[in-house]
Amino acid sequence: MKEPRDNAVWRILDANANRAGEGLRVVEDYARFTLDDAHLARLLKELRHDLAAMLDQFPAAWRLAARDTPRDVGTAIATPAEGKRTAVADVVIAGFKRVEQALRCLEEYGKIVSPEAGAKFEQLRYRVYSLERAIATTERAAERLARVRLYVLIDGGRSAEEFASHAAALIAAGVHALQLRDKRLDDRTLLDRACRLRSLTAGGTTLFIMNDRADIAFLSQADGVHVGQEELSVKDARAIVG
Repeated sequence: MKEPRDNAVWRILDANANRAGEGLRVVEDYARFTLDDAHLARLLKELRHDLAAMLDQFPAAWRLAARDTPRDVGTAIATPAEGKRTAVADVVIAGFKRVEQALRCLEEYGKIVSPEAGAKFEQLRYRVYSLERAIATTERAAERLARVRLYVLIDGGRSAEEFASHAAALIAAGVHALQLRDKRLDDRTLLDRACRLRSLTAGGTTLFIMNDRADIAFLSQADGVHVGQEELSVKDARAIVG
């Protein structure tokens, strides 16, 4: 690693290191306290610690020596949007954008100090993109589940035609969610029923939930999968369905 002669590089690295860490903490608290999602909170915490480990390669003493907050012209620049937060979602969106932009700056300016740093910060940025999508998906799922009032379990029926007719009638009656649960059917037939139910519910308001089988849920593009205490763990199911 080389120490750049331009002190501005260290000021940029220091400012964006702070931005990235602060933004990740904001989003992590949302996953932990608002979503109550231990999985997403853990992933965000791991990412925050990985960021801290990467920043260790940029000596803190050099970064702190370059810090000059009183004479930073940027502290006096503000836009109306910065002071406006009408909902928790606004805070989360702003937090993610802050992290992504900061990591991009660390990626580009970090190359001046260490060529290997750029690629590592790039990978962190991609992980943030994935987590941003995961949190948005979780939010939408929670909102849709909150609207469910009539939840019906349905088996595969005696034939594909009977199954489709039964499911269509329930959907037409306004059922909010249909859970496909059938222990009798072989995997190929169960997948066929799941795909038929996905086709029937696609574009509508009825959710399609697959019972137990995360693999069938993934292949049929179900809205969700129900796992019991003696079935796959939530962690294992997520490893399959994403």
